[in-house]
Amino acid sequence: MYTLRNNFILFFSFSQEPKKHSVENSMYGVQTGLLGVWGYNETKPNNEFALRTEIGLDGEYSYSDFDSPKSQYYFIPSISLEPRWYYNFKKRAKKGKSIKRNSANFLSLKTTYNPDWFIISNTDNADFANVFRTISS
Repeated sequence: MYTLRNNFILFFSFSQEPKKHSVENSMYGVQTGLLGVWGYNETKPNNEFALRTEIGLDGEYSYSDFDSPKSQYYFIPSISLEPRWYYNFKKRAKKGKSIKRNSANFLSLKTTYNPDWFIISNTDNADFANVFRTISS
C-alpha cells in the first residue's frame, strides 16, 4: 500500500498478513479404532462449516459359551455424512492455541448408514439388516 504526499511516495508494508481463522479447505485421513477402520474427507463449504464424509468398516466382537464358535467377530461397511459447525477458531487463536487441521470445538450431526452389501465374519450365515444411525455431538 502506498500514498503520495508532497511528491514523495510513502510505502507501508506489513510483515504479517492478518490470519484467517477458518476451516481448512480440504483434509483427508484414516482413522482406526479397536474394531474398525475408516477413511475420511473434510471439505469446507464456508469459514465456519465443514462437511465430513467417511467410508470404512465397523466391527463387532462377541463371546458366548452357548454359541459356536464361542468367539465371534463381524465387519460391515459403513458410510457417514457429518456436517460440523466450528464455533471457536478466533477464541483459540487469541489464546495462542493451534487451529491447524480444524483443531477447535464443534457441533455436529453425524448420520451413518451400514448397508448389507457384504459381511466379513468367522461365522456361517451371518446376517445384518441395513441400518441408519444419527448422533449429535
